[in-house]
Amino acid sequence: MTLYQGLLYAHVVAAIVWVGGGSMLHLVAYRARLRGPEGMLAFGADMEWIGQRVLTPAALVVLVCGIGMVVDVWSLRDQWVIAALTMYAIAFGTAMTFFGSESARAKEAMQAGRYAEAEVHIDRLTLAGRIELGLLYLIVFDMFFKPQFSDLGIVGWGLGGFAVWTAFFVAWSLVPRRTALEAVAI
Repeated sequence: MTLYQGLLYAHVVAAIVWVGGGSMLHLVAYRARLRGPEGMLAFGADMEWIGQRVLTPAALVVLVCGIGMVVDVWSLRDQWVIAALTMYAIAFGTAMTFFGSESARAKEAMQAGRYAEAEVHIDRLTLAGRIELGLLYLIVFDMFFKPQFSDLGIVGWGLGGFAVWTAFFVAWSLVPRRTALEAVAI
């Protein structure tokens, strides 16, 4: 096995954990939300633990192995590498800043019994998380196709898919629905 093959394997496995884990957490969050405040508090605690001990390390392994592969075989001048690193910085930076502070505000409001305020924070987290997940899928798309910016067809499909994903979830967030408290009362 070459260095590149070893790095590629670790990179792909870590990406599966990061992107797959993020995908599954959105499904689990939906189920937790139906269980009301107690379900959301339990999910929030689990999400914090999983984020710190599983998703963040996986994201860092993705970065380290990806940089290792670029140094070994590719180039920092490759446009798809620049695009991937930019999207990674946005996704990871958002996770380290917005998600942490917004989660803390949601948790504090929930624990204090301010459920309507907590719902607002949870709605923001949900929408931002879905957009970030779309960005992670776009990074996977970029890694798979390795397009140059002049590859307008491939770039268009990737950006178009991300735009449709984002528009769908922004529209979905505007649709009125029952809150977690109303779901429990039924």
